[in-house]
Parts: sequence; structure tokens; C-alpha cells
Amino acid sequence: MSGGPDLENGYLPPQGPLRTLPLPSWSAAGVEPDAVTFEVVRHRIYGIVEEQGVTITRVSGSPVATFAHDFATSVLTAAGETVYFGPYNQPQVGSIDLVTKWVMEYRGAVPGIRDGDMFLCNDPWIGVSHQADVVIVCPVFHEQKLLCWVASTIHAADVGGSTPGGFCPDARSVFDEPLPTPALKYVEDGEVRRDLEEMFLRRSRLPELLQLDLRALIASNNVARERMLTMVERFGAEIVAGTMAKVIDDAERVVARRLAQLPDGEWSERRYLDIAGLDDRGVYPIVMHLRKQGGELTFSNEGTHPQVGALNTTVAGWRAGTLAAANPMLGYDLMYAAGGLLRRIAFESVPGTVLSACHPASVSNNMMGSSGAHSLAISCLSRMLGASPDPELRRRAMAGAATPFNVTVLSGADARGRRFGSLLLDPMGAGFGAFAGRDGQDTGGRSWDPIATMPNVEYNERYFPILCLYRREAPESGGAGALRGGNSGIVAFTPHQTDAITVDISSGGWALPWAAGLFGGLPGCTNGSRHLTGTTRLAELLAAGRVPQSLDELGGEARELPPRQRDLQLQAGEIFELGWSAGGGFGDPFARDPLAVLADVSRQKLSAEAARALYGVELGPQGVDEAATAALRGARAQTQPFEAIPRLSADRSAWLCPACDAKIGSNEPQGGGYLADTKISEMAIEALSRWNREPRRFVDHEIVLRVHSCRACGCNVEAHVVDLADPRMLPAMRVEPLGAAVAAGAGVPGAESAGIPGLGGGNPKQEMR
Repeated sequence: MSGGPDLENGYLPPQGPLRTLPLPSWSAAGVEPDAVTFEVVRHRIYGIVEEQGVTITRVSGSPVATFAHDFATSVLTAAGETVYFGPYNQPQVGSIDLVTKWVMEYRGAVPGIRDGDMFLCNDPWIGVSHQADVVIVCPVFHEQKLLCWVASTIHAADVGGSTPGGFCPDARSVFDEPLPTPALKYVEDGEVRRDLEEMFLRRSRLPELLQLDLRALIASNNVARERMLTMVERFGAEIVAGTMAKVIDDAERVVARRLAQLPDGEWSERRYLDIAGLDDRGVYPIVMHLRKQGGELTFSNEGTHPQVGALNTTVAGWRAGTLAAANPMLGYDLMYAAGGLLRRIAFESVPGTVLSACHPASVSNNMMGSSGAHSLAISCLSRMLGASPDPELRRRAMAGAATPFNVTVLSGADARGRRFGSLLLDPMGAGFGAFAGRDGQDTGGRSWDPIATMPNVEYNERYFPILCLYRREAPESGGAGALRGGNSGIVAFTPHQTDAITVDISSGGWALPWAAGLFGGLPGCTNGSRHLTGTTRLAELLAAGRVPQSLDELGGEARELPPRQRDLQLQAGEIFELGWSAGGGFGDPFARDPLAVLADVSRQKLSAEAARALYGVELGPQGVDEAATAALRGARAQTQPFEAIPRLSADRSAWLCPACDAKIGSNEPQGGGYLADTKISEMAIEALSRWNREPRRFVDHEIVLRVHSCRACGCNVEAHVVDLADPRMLPAMRVEPLGAAVAAGAGVPGAESAGIPGLGGGNPKQEMR
């Protein structure tokens, strides 16, 4: 056992096997529950993680918990492997097992792990995504032997830092941010350690609300612990331990079978994060490589920009964002049994980068890096799934979901002197990216939080001293495509019965869209906010019984706000408008059924002007003008319908256009690449959506959408955002032949041979499972 973590270089999650002193634990070796008992016990365990979530919402009362479900719950084996996690915030779950293993690694001897203990942690270099995410893990003992761990985490009320809410847009390092707390024994022998709790609460602007969040996590763990022990009384500890082991083994076998239906290959994606601080005007590339070899996936962030400003996430946040994409795409029917999937994934991180920042980098704005990783992973995995001969896997491919979250925190005091401070949660109503077989869902939510909601307007007006003027769907905010990306929304409000509200913004995706389209689909719109001052018409309109529906009706001066803003004072009578990103499109927009475009315009999802410019559909008084549409679409009108995913040639040496089978690129290692034979054109970012701003307002870079189209028929096969000063990697795909042994499922292990050797050898990357 090591003496402790590396204090000089920052704490890191345990790498490889645990070196802790072994705790006596219930073994699952040789225990095979019968089929009926297995089904009963595993469903009860899953019911426990759901009940944990219900407990958190009832005890916390935080809008972040109640609506955004920005929390996570989990049951883990005695060794710290995830059995099930709840249907809540997916990225948070991707770090709970790291914290649990860290506790066993570094707290097993001193102060010791005993029955009735719970450990609290909000250290991003141990396993949480950022300091505002607080996790409490709890060992469950039966007859003085460790049975399992239960855990809960929540995005807590203010945990300190230079700005309310704990997002610090001007942070230069972690020393400008909320203090990370390594795992401490917060509950000992069933009692809260008040000295540690008071130390933690002392940092907060809202200590009472933060204490409720912490007590919600304790209550959640107590419920889970009690339910697990009740099951032990009914079925016995060996059966419960055996069921947990079998859940993970079975999940691994399912994932292995799916991987066996995919050819080996490599897929790479490149995105750009914009603006790393208050006065910054930079653009920073982030990269993800996915390698599929046999029954294992390896993710790497090699090529990502060095850590900078307030954009960074730790290796735990990168892992969590990636896992939040991989789990629903490869484990969609496994009831959130992520342990089996994790056995099949390796993470090779390059330390000191935006996606794997080293201490003491600023990491409170983890949502930027982790969201970027999530977006990259969706695209890489979708390209991999698109290469499968299995239509069930192919249809799991999807365009980029709305990202990043438009982080806007309101704080101050209301007319009664009650202090408030929280995120605006309206951006939870974001648009989903289009899928391989259907349009994205308008204002459908966030892909990383399956059951979250946006608060109703009345709740917002009760929690914050605001008057909402309008909140609605934003037409044509979703990316254009043969299958359209889901639209997002926009909201505007003014202070109510208070002199001023402090607004802090710590976001990204202002200068360029992050929600990428796929296979020729266009990206969803950008984030943005405006501040209206100098208007005298609001009171007049309200007195006349009329609620304005746009800032244009009010006169005054509307100022575009930057994505990072501190201490904006929104005065009474002024208006704040916030819009958020939408989902990307799938396939060439000119391949969309003209009648579907007509339906979008009829339902006010799209304007007639956008139908013409983006979809090549001319509408007249009687509906679609077929002759004018044919003239706009040209040769592409003769190639409908088609499947949007490019195909490999019979000898697998070349990539072919999905519309006409002409060669668009090479699949050979030295053949020029996936898009080598395409025609290249460019579009302005602001031409993609009425909600996009001209990038030069925010960054000193030439940002464009680069479109690759088939030289033979004109079909758009790829469209991606590029920084013209950074002519590096395009979206890349290289696929090996689907070998007979792999196709037949060879190499799919049983429970006894689930372990897979690590990759990487002597290269300088960190490797973590």
C-alpha cells in the first residue's frame, strides 16, 4: 500500500489494480444464483439506485436536483466496480467508481473504512467532474465483511470560489476556484462529523442549502444501505454478491458481442473550444481518437491543446463525458449496468491538456471540457457504429446533441431579503441531434440526462425575483440535414420586485457551434445572450396588457454578451435574453423529403427562407414548387432516397458516396484518407442559423463550415467547423475487414476471462479503466 497520493503533481485516480489493504468481503466466487432469484435481485438493486434519486430530490429541494436531475446514484461491488447507476446525470456516474477506489487506496489504513462510515469528496483530480459536484460514498458491511459500496453525488449549491455557483470564468488556476476536498470521513459510526461539515459549509454563500444537499446524499446512501441489507436478510450475502458479479459479467458479454459485429478500425474527430477567460479571444482544438481492436475500445485525447485558462477538465471529467456517450450507444438495453462496458474500454490520456489537465489548472468550468469530450465521443462512436453490417447498430448512430450548456448563474437577494443563487435551468430544454433513422427531438432535453426537465416558468419566478417575458422554441436552431437536428429555445426576463440581479456567465460555443452534424448534416446553432438597456416601452406594454415577444419591440440598446462575464448587474427595467445550442443534422440537407420541409415550415420549425437556402426547397402558395425545387437541387434531386452513411467498396479500399457510389476517399493506410477525393466548399457560420453570430465578434480567428461533397453528384458527405489557421486533421475513418473469427464472436470471454491486458506500453500517456 502506498503512503498517500502524489502531493506535488496533484491527486490522480488509482491506476490499475488497487494497492490497498484488503478488506474482508463477501466473495461471489462459485456462486451462481438461479434464474428467477437473479432477476428478482438485480431488479431490486436497480430499483435501489432509482429510489436513491427520489430521496435526493425530496431532501435537497434544490432546483438543480428537482428539474435538471444534476445528481447521480450508484451501487458498486466490494472492489469498486459499478453494478448499476441511476437514470440521472450520466457524466457524474462516470467518476463515482474512481472516488470509491481512491478511498480504498488511500483511506483503508488511516483513518480506516468501517461500518457506519461515509466519505465526502469534491476533488476533480480524484474523480468528480468539478468542485461543485460533491460525492459521498458509503461501504455496506454484513457480519463485519464488506458487501458492496453505495454512492450518491450532486451538483451542490454554492461551494465557494470567486463567483456565485462555483463556476469561475476568470480563474487562472484552481487557487482562484472552490477548494477541492480529497476524500474525508464525513460520517463516522453513523454520525456526521460536525467539525468537517462546518469547515465545508464555511466556504459557501448559501450554507443552509449546501447542508441540505449534503444531507440529501447521506439520506440517499442510508436508503440504499438499508435496502441492500434487507435483501441480504432475504436471499443471503453470497447470492447478493453473486448477482452483482453476474450483472457485470453479463453486461460485458453483451458489449463484447456488439463489438464483435464491428470491424476493427480507427476514428478521429476534432472540435474547437472558444474563449478561455474574460479577455481571451482564442480558439483551442480538442481531439479524440477511438481505436477498436478485437473486443476492446481505446479512447485517446492526443493532439488536444495544452491546458489553458478556464476551459479545462481533469482526466476524470474526460472519462466521464466519454462514458456518458458510450453507455447509451453500446449499452442501451443494459439498465445502466456500466461495469461491464468499462471492462471493455481503456482511456489513454495525455496529461497537461484541456481534456486531462494537471494540477493546479483551473477546472471549475469542467462542463466545457467534459461536454467537448462528450460531443467528440458521440461522433467517433457514431462513425464506428455506421461501419457495422448490423442495421440495429447502424441506426444507433446520431449527430451531435446540443452542447455546451449555457451556464448562467443568477444571484442576489429578493424583496424579503432571502438570498438566492443558482443556474438558470431553461437550457435543459435543448434539441437532440438527428438519428440515423429519424429527426432529432425539438427541445427534447440533454442526451447526458435521460429524464431531466426544464423548470416551468412559474417555478423560475418563484425561485428567482424575475418576470419572464417569453420562453419558446427557437425556429431553425437545429442543424439542417436529411434528418433535421432538434430545435432548442430562447427565454427573456426582467428583474421583479428587486433593484438588481447579479448575472455571471461561464460558457462556450458562442463563436462557433459544438453540436456537430454527421455525414453531411449541418451543426446546430450556437449559444448566446443579450442584455437590453435603455428601454422605456416595457412598462407601457405590460400596462396595456401586452407581453413583448422579442427585444426588437422594446427599443433601447441590445448588447451581445460574451460567453464569460462576471458581476453583470441586471437593473430593474432591463432585460436579459438567453438562447441555447441545438442538435446537429444527419445527412445532406438537400436529401430531405420536400414534404417534410413543408411540414417544418407549416409548424413554424423553419422559415421559408431557410427552406430555400439550406434545403433547396422552394415553397409556393400551393405547397412545394417541384420545378423550382428541382432546379435548386440539381443533380442531387435524382439520387433520392439514400442512406446517408458513406459505404466501403467491395474490396474495402475506398469510401463511396452514399448517393451514387462514386469514390470520395481512401480506406488504405497511405491512401490520402476518408475525404481525399471530395470537392471542398465553405459556408459562413452565421449563414447556418439566424441564431448564430459572426465569429469575429468573439474570437480573432477565421471560423467557417467546410463542406465536403461528392464530385460526381454533388451530395454533401461531411460538414465540419474549422479554424482556417489550424488546417490539421479532418474527421477520419479507417476500417479493417470484418474478419470471420470476429464476425462469429470469437474471443467473447466468459466471466472467468473478462480481464483484458492494458494497452500503451511505454508511451507517456496515462492509462485508466
